[in-house]
Amino acid sequence: MENDLVISTELGIVDALTWVEGGVTLVCPSLRLEIAVPWAEGPEVLDFHQRSREALGDLLRFVDIGSGKLRPVTAKTEEQIRAACEQPVPYPKKQYFWIQRSVAQGVTPAELYVDFVMRADQLPTKQMLERWRKPDAYPNLRYSTLAVAFPLDHPLAQPERFLAWVSELDVVRHRRFLCATAGYCLLRATDAPTFEGGQRAGNHAGAMLLRHPGLDVARWVRAALAVHDVDYVERMRQPVAKPLIRRANWLNFLSAEQVALLGGSGALQSRFDDMPTIGLTEFAHGLLIRAGDAPQWGDAAAGLFPNEYCEVAKALAPLRVPKIKFSALGQAFDRDGEALWFRVLERQ
Repeated sequence: MENDLVISTELGIVDALTWVEGGVTLVCPSLRLEIAVPWAEGPEVLDFHQRSREALGDLLRFVDIGSGKLRPVTAKTEEQIRAACEQPVPYPKKQYFWIQRSVAQGVTPAELYVDFVMRADQLPTKQMLERWRKPDAYPNLRYSTLAVAFPLDHPLAQPERFLAWVSELDVVRHRRFLCATAGYCLLRATDAPTFEGGQRAGNHAGAMLLRHPGLDVARWVRAALAVHDVDYVERMRQPVAKPLIRRANWLNFLSAEQVALLGGSGALQSRFDDMPTIGLTEFAHGLLIRAGDAPQWGDAAAGLFPNEYCEVAKALAPLRVPKIKFSALGQAFDRDGEALWFRVLERQ
């Protein structure tokens, strides 16, 4: 059978999470990193793109540069991406998008995703601050998103090698990021052969997210990670967005502003003193909280909730977005997902 939901061993979980319709893979697991960048300039985006392509190599054979259709990667498409990063037109005049993967239809565990808007950090003015202090203000909160997914049998999917690779990215090591997370994740296709097949794939993905609390999902659960908050503006005395996270994960990169909101790195370190498997690492513009030596699936049906994930989730709860938007992950997930997936780690 194509879709056997019996999970008996760690090896069997990959097959159980995968969904195939008509020979096309519509859902599959991966090890995925996603980074939100408030002031992307271009060089850090190009570094992310090039390092991801070097790591995944021939696994990234098809590209969509905003057309909605995947075509073979060529020297021309790579030059288009390089030009967008080296000479970007500032947002809102221009925004750049590309996605690369192994196949022209469906999904595979190898994927590179970039949603890039060039925005320069502006020096605050008195007029800006007065505007931001108004509850009905609608400031520009657009940020860039960089994401890369690795097959679970890829050499860089080994926890220590993956962390070392991530830590060398320019956007992590030297730049200001809004937040970033990494861990086991479901990728889901948008181009199912049939509408009914897409629905079945969505139901499957939602059910697996509810079953395995350590799983994240790429792009199908949406949340605003930069929000206009008048109280935060008054606290900071600057026209700045409040930085949030979506959900705790294996690797949790917090911006310096988020660390300050939680009382500082010292307070966070003290919170985890009795849990040596939770590690903290400081970066130039933020802090990494590592929830365990390796990513974990968890299994709600067996009462298995990753302990490190739960403790980190409780610590990061003040930063979690208050609400998320679900999209095509099945009725059960739309009905129960917020309680059973979004907040479940905080409640254990």
